[in-house]
Amino acid sequence: MTIDSGECDQHCQKKLYLMRQVRLAQHTEKDRVERVWLINDDIQPDAEIMHQYEGTRLVLAKGRTLLEEFPAVESQLDHIYVIDPMGNLMMRYPRDPEPKKMVDDIKRLLKLSHMEH
Repeated sequence: MTIDSGECDQHCQKKLYLMRQVRLAQHTEKDRVERVWLINDDIQPDAEIMHQYEGTRLVLAKGRTLLEEFPAVESQLDHIYVIDPMGNLMMRYPRDPEPKKMVDDIKRLLKLSHMEH
């Protein structure tokens, strides 16, 4: 999951790209991974961005207490968050994370998950 403006600058697009690629790298387990973009303002994302990252769930979150649930409020836009199916924040990646590490972490979490898939 990521939090960003609907304007979606270059860094936002990089996060959406990483989330998509990390999901695809899970191969047969990819359907167990959902991508969510919490939009923290009233800006409607560009149609091209929505098309490019089709499958990413968009949540209009401006003014919702949901945004306050995430740590590092002042730097939320830097992170990619991993949330488990129960809604627990499992981890967050810093700005410009290492993609291979993300793929390996998600793979490990899926393997350790005892939830039905």
